[in-house]
Amino acid sequence: MMKEAIEVVKFRLAAGVTQGDLESASKAAGEALATFEGFISRDLGQGEDGTFIDVVRWRDMDCAQAAAENAMKSAACGSFFQLIDPESIDMSHFNKV
Repeated sequence: MMKEAIEVVKFRLAAGVTQGDLESASKAAGEALATFEGFISRDLGQGEDGTFIDVVRWRDMDCAQAAAENAMKSAACGSFFQLIDPESIDMSHFNKV
């Protein structure tokens, strides 16, 4: 049996982007992700230093990797990605233990 995959993305907002901008775009991106095969859940959090973390759980690593590719083709995800400082992105995938 394949293990669940946990996707963790740590990032900062691009210059001039407000938290309101992020929340609106994040909601639309989350709705898009929920349509991808193997989606389980998504949580977005903010640290005291202004860094954000986006945690998405997938049925397995194959679904997580396919979703990463499909997200690049999604208009809703693209709008969300545009709000992120690309230099700040730290993305990792983990197998659930």
